Amino acid sequence: MLLSDTIYGWKLLHGGYTTGGVLDVGWAAFYALLGAAALHPSMRELSEPAADPDGHLTLRRLALLTAASLAAPVVMFVRGVLGEPLDVYVLAAAAIVLFALVIMRMAGIVRQHEEALGREAALRMAGEALVTAFTREQIYSAALDGAQAMLDESAPARLYLREGSTDTLIAVDSTVEKAQSIPPLHLGELTLPPAHSRLDEHRVVTLQAPNETMCLSPLFVRDELIGVLAVLLACP
Repeated sequence: MLLSDTIYGWKLLHGGYTTGGVLDVGWAAFYALLGAAALHPSMRELSEPAADPDGHLTLRRLALLTAASLAAPVVMFVRGVLGEPLDVYVLAAAAIVLFALVIMRMAGIVRQHEEALGREAALRMAGEALVTAFTREQIYSAALDGAQAMLDESAPARLYLREGSTDTLIAVDSTVEKAQSIPPLHLGELTLPPAHSRLDEHRVVTLQAPNETMCLSPLFVRDELIGVLAVLLACP
């Protein structure tokens, strides 16, 4: 497409363009190849969850951000030294846009850093609470406090434990209501996504439960499912 458009522009300046010529093959090839790319098996990977981007402010990123901020002023300085005419308004507008983009990127990096510090602090406090816990209730409370510290206040958490060897999960603690008033979950009644036939270890699953949409993080001990930590995404 780029090559065809370049030749098309050159023809317009040197004699004009004739419809139905060899140049049209370039545009036809572009559309044919674009359709073929959409049919490639790798296209299904576009719907797969992507890894979190690296938000660290490395030396390379800092150098690129600095270069972007100084690009327009450097151009103005060089053209001024060489005595060449300056399009001040265009360069000033470019400098403003580039500086605004750099500030937005820096704000995003700072926000990611603050969120990481918040998660670390929440995990540290939860670890301290677990170490000093003596009863099951204190352990349950410490787990939920740590989970809630990393969640939005509008996303309450629940802790379910498996009742013996059955497929019934009983709520033992919650940040939204008393555990005794929460109905049990039955693994057979949960609607798992098509990619998950069961709750896998170290995997968070978003599913539909009766009257609720929740995100479940399974809890395993020696490959045995003992419970789940649930975050309600939509309350009834």
